[in-house]
Amino acid sequence: MVELLDCPKCNAELTKNQKFCVHCGFNLELFKKIDFTKAKSPEEVLKMKVKLPKIMTNMGNPMMSIAVGLFINLTLDWALGLISDEKFEDSFNFKEK
Repeated sequence: MVELLDCPKCNAELTKNQKFCVHCGFNLELFKKIDFTKAKSPEEVLKMKVKLPKIMTNMGNPMMSIAVGLFINLTLDWALGLISDEKFEDSFNFKEK
């Protein structure tokens, strides 16, 4: 019998040995490597947010620093529950106008 699981991103039914979701392309191999028992507390995440500007100034390319900084800040806000899942996902859906 084939063991099934749900895609963490789109909830499509998948087999356990799949590497990517055939519906949304989510990388299941990378997801399986995450140790969720080592999740950071809200206090640890806030400390990371405070350190973020210093980390960004140490990067070489200013444009890359801005892009990476915005991504990290958005992700930390989401982890703290300061923004909704929907707003977080919408931030990465680039649509032509």
